[in-house]
Amino acid sequence: MRPPLTSGMLPPWHPDWVFCRTTLTELAGRWPENKWRLGVNLATPCAIAVEARPKNRRAWLSADARSGGPPAQSTR
Repeated sequence: MRPPLTSGMLPPWHPDWVFCRTTLTELAGRWPENKWRLGVNLATPCAIAVEARPKNRRAWLSADARSGGPPAQSTR
């Protein structure tokens, strides 16, 4: 699993890079049990590490449900 980037931290387009959209629910569902922190936006000025124990992942599910999910993608 690769560390996630929020949409505002994605680098400029590069022909050899692929990014996949995910949600907190998807991350919580496939999180390895032996990893207790999630690094978001690593190597950026907005980097943060959040707790990823089971009780924290339940909070991720709740936050994702309240958020309504990611915004719809533009099809320009």
